[in-house]
Amino acid sequence: MIIVLGEDTAALLGLSFALAAVALSMITENPVFDAIGSIGIGALLVVISFILAVKIKSLLIGQSTDDETTAGMPVPASFIPRKILNAGHRSSEQQL
Repeated sequence: MIIVLGEDTAALLGLSFALAAVALSMITENPVFDAIGSIGIGALLVVISFILAVKIKSLLIGQSTDDETTAGMPVPASFIPRKILNAGHRSSEQQL
């Protein structure tokens, strides 16, 4: 979820920077504002990428989730070992 929020925030801020830069370039007829806007968008992307990297570092290095999160996830039967699946079923020899 944090990845989507970060990307969307970067996109909206980048569009805002571009709009302001192009508007200032057209109003003042000075292309320097367009260049400044481009540099600002590049800096924004670098900052957002570092923020996202710090936030999702645990996913990047392969760290598992905490027990509470894992407990809330549904597990398909194909991932449960057969010993656990068959633990509740006893053969007729074991029942005697």
